Amino acid sequence: MISKTKNLARSIADNAIVIGIVSFSWLLFRSGTKPSRIAYPCQRAAATTSYTFLLYPIVALFANLSKTIVPRAFSAVGHSPRRNSIILVSLLSFSLLFSGLTIYANFILNPMGTLSERIKLIERLASVSVVRVEDDQLEESLDAAMKYLGGIEDLVPEGSKVLIKPNIVRFQAPPDTIDPILVKALINILKRRNPSVIWVADGSGEGNTTENFRSLGYSPVAEEAGVELVDLNHGELVEVSLPGGGTVFDGFMLNRILVEADVFISVACMKTHSTAVVTLGMKNLIGLAPGSVYGFPKAELHDRAEEKGDDYMAGVITDLCTARKIDLAIIDGRVGMEGQGPHDGDPVDLGLMIVGRDPVATDSVASIIMGFDPEEVPTLSLGEERGLGTNDLHKIEVKGENLEEVFHPFICAQGHDSFQLSPRSETLLHQWRNILIYPAAALWASTVLLVFFLRRSKKGSKNPLSGSQDSRVQRRLNAFQTATPPSVIEISIGQLEDYAENDVKTFRSHVRKVREISAKLEELKRMLDSGELSENMYRMVMDELGTQLSFSVGEILRLRERLEMVKAEAKLEWAKEKINSEDSGMPGALERTERDAFLSQRLYSSLHRCEEVVSKIDSALSVLTIEEETSIIERYISTIKGKISPGVSSAQIEKGKEVCQHRLKRISEKWASTRRDSVE
Repeated sequence: MISKTKNLARSIADNAIVIGIVSFSWLLFRSGTKPSRIAYPCQRAAATTSYTFLLYPIVALFANLSKTIVPRAFSAVGHSPRRNSIILVSLLSFSLLFSGLTIYANFILNPMGTLSERIKLIERLASVSVVRVEDDQLEESLDAAMKYLGGIEDLVPEGSKVLIKPNIVRFQAPPDTIDPILVKALINILKRRNPSVIWVADGSGEGNTTENFRSLGYSPVAEEAGVELVDLNHGELVEVSLPGGGTVFDGFMLNRILVEADVFISVACMKTHSTAVVTLGMKNLIGLAPGSVYGFPKAELHDRAEEKGDDYMAGVITDLCTARKIDLAIIDGRVGMEGQGPHDGDPVDLGLMIVGRDPVATDSVASIIMGFDPEEVPTLSLGEERGLGTNDLHKIEVKGENLEEVFHPFICAQGHDSFQLSPRSETLLHQWRNILIYPAAALWASTVLLVFFLRRSKKGSKNPLSGSQDSRVQRRLNAFQTATPPSVIEISIGQLEDYAENDVKTFRSHVRKVREISAKLEELKRMLDSGELSENMYRMVMDELGTQLSFSVGEILRLRERLEMVKAEAKLEWAKEKINSEDSGMPGALERTERDAFLSQRLYSSLHRCEEVVSKIDSALSVLTIEEETSIIERYISTIKGKISPGVSSAQIEKGKEVCQHRLKRISEKWASTRRDSVE
């Protein structure tokens, strides 16, 4: 029993597909609901293993199948007598689909109705300003946003110590980080209050903070304004406890200036986040935790959050916001980021600035603009519970811009659809509502044009089956009855020559392929009979060769039919030319003998060209007789009976592949040598 169990375990361990399925299942279990866990070493290993042993083989299988399925489907449609009907129905279906989506997105889908109901003011507990920003008037726009809240005089006491905390998580250009131009505009406004000191401080999660400041352009701003750049990851640290304890931490070790500052301003980006749902003014405070204590990139914060079941980092964020309360929150929404933020998302051009004293209310207004429900975002709901502010939009007065006019739903990070006001599909339709009009109009125009041309072709043809081979013959008979100029006949013969040339070349290519595969099949059968090759490996190689053989034989059958049709049309052209030559007249100035000589020469030239087409086709068709073709098909069918037996180890498979590849290479070389000898 133990031996059987060991053998079973060994066979499972040797099975690459089982390993891939187990790895993929583990990856979905650990990271399916929390994509940020993909960064953990265990999940990265599972992702690599599942891709190598499961996902890549599946993709390769479908790619290999498409090599045969797609050409066959295309050929079937291209030669179908219902081709025009298929194209027309497809166009009509797509036209109706895009028209329906356009109508739904522009007239039925109404996210504004939901928004208007949610932002109706009932009781004012907080005020948040939303203003539009022009790049050349950044300072004026920021000053206007502050005036909605009482102005800089009410926000910053005279001679106070001010700490500005921009989002400098790493060296990456905006909107991943805060533009130093915005910080410069804020410093100019703050200087009206004659502050005793202004610090611009952050603790980057990646890289050196001082180097990040320098690389992003903060150093010249600081020198010009006379402010100090501070790395919060290092320096003199003090312990800050949370009265009554926190959700994840009961206290933090923080840089001394965070305690000394009279006014703390959080300047944050407007982005989605793969873990925290959104990253705004409150999430910006992750940078307060010194990396010298909590690791890089703030690893202990994430580890402690996971231990406490704080899946969205809401507990850690609100603990930091309790340890150092935000006096003014500024959210830079000039260019936001949607999708898989905070680093790998796509930019969103909004041209907005959002400012407020209440950090929860300010983040709530930014969230609703982004299409997220602030009552569902974990950080905001927990922030209200902890008394940091309100996330009830009925109690937040929005000054400046109307929220309905600046509402722009963002695409959320993977797995965060439940936090949005509307499903992701509706969000995308709302964003694309104007773009959908163009493909719908183009599809309808294409459909109408196709109907128009089909009707014209039917009127000009006695045969209603305008897409069939019979109709082509009918059109040639009509041309024969009505058109007599030699130029028309010359063009027709030229087309037939082109058709014959292309089809004959393809036909011969597939014949060579069939014979080469047939030789390989014979060699494989010999290797199987002699014991050089196992039955399992024989079946695996046979399956691949059988697919190639099946496709080539199918193409030969199709091309044989086409070549027969071209040959028949060549004979028809010859008959037409002969009759036209007998009925045509010459200018009266020529003698009868000269006219007869001219007609005879023209007839001989056309006849010769038609005969060449027929001869070329007959020569190609005789290369592979029907008997030989039938024999090849029968041989293939007789060799693929049965199924592949289980229980082959990976080592046996690799060894068998090596033997087959070496032997089949020799067959190919021998076949090529035989062809060269026959040509010589």
